Amino acid sequence: MSVVDGLVTAIVVTYNQAQLIRETVASVQAQTYEQLQIVVADDASTDGTPEVVAELSRDDPRIELVRAQVNGGITVNCNRGLAAARGALVAWLGGDDLWLPSKIEKQVRVFAADPRVSLVGTDVEVFFDDGAPSRIARCEIMRRGGTVEEFIRASSHIPTSSFAYRRSAMPDLVFDPRLRVVSDWLFNVECVARGRLGYVPEVLTRHRRWAGNVTSAGAGRAWLDDRLISTDILLDEYPELAPALMVARMNMLLRAGLRNLRDGDFDAARRYFRASCRQRPADVRPRLLLAFSRLGLNPYASASLHGAGRRALAFLLARSR
Repeated sequence: MSVVDGLVTAIVVTYNQAQLIRETVASVQAQTYEQLQIVVADDASTDGTPEVVAELSRDDPRIELVRAQVNGGITVNCNRGLAAARGALVAWLGGDDLWLPSKIEKQVRVFAADPRVSLVGTDVEVFFDDGAPSRIARCEIMRRGGTVEEFIRASSHIPTSSFAYRRSAMPDLVFDPRLRVVSDWLFNVECVARGRLGYVPEVLTRHRRWAGNVTSAGAGRAWLDDRLISTDILLDEYPELAPALMVARMNMLLRAGLRNLRDGDFDAARRYFRASCRQRPADVRPRLLLAFSRLGLNPYASASLHGAGRRALAFLLARSR
């Protein structure tokens, strides 16, 4: 499909979000940047989501519904939306997330200012449907224009709904079908490896956390499996990034171990911490946490660790990053 200069394609990926999709699409329609193609990729929803989108498209010709006949999962659905994109820039939005009106306009300015930039993010407000207080997610590495190695090593990232991509940096790039749930991290790293990071340091994206999030399990088994497979793929394609990728693998396993530690499953926590030790034997963090798990202690919650002890642990963990 030919790419249209000046056009930005917003790809909304959705599955069974009829109660939310109207608000999400409205946040795209309200963008101050008007040269938009709005592709809604529906993964065979059964709750009336396609009918809502079809109704919206009758009043706005920018909206295009791309509908699957059979549910294929989020990775396949993302690629379905990407195949329909005609914009020189592409931005993703979950069917339950929201953009503030100036998001795309301000990201377009960052791309225009530096042709080397391949990916631009924004600060994100993470809000909760259960009424819990919202929080602001920022990526300091992106804010200061960090390297791909720093991006890989980061233990957490802002949601992909905040990102926009330069199409020329990803002409052959798709979401890897080997990853059924968490394919965006690999996609993002490969895009950054072909350019450089850009950022708009203000809240322009709102990410909803609720029971319907595809990746709401966070450090669950599917999340971990896909992320570890992603590092294997990157090691094959970019062997020069091996040191950063080993840090990333260690952090992924630490995150899984900590989740089990919080849940009181010390046997599972020990397995993850031992695996984490093997990624970077010189790093003290997994060895410290392995020692605590062997004692049946959660160092972040244990009543036996107070004051100076907690401060010392926090200092050691921070120094070893």
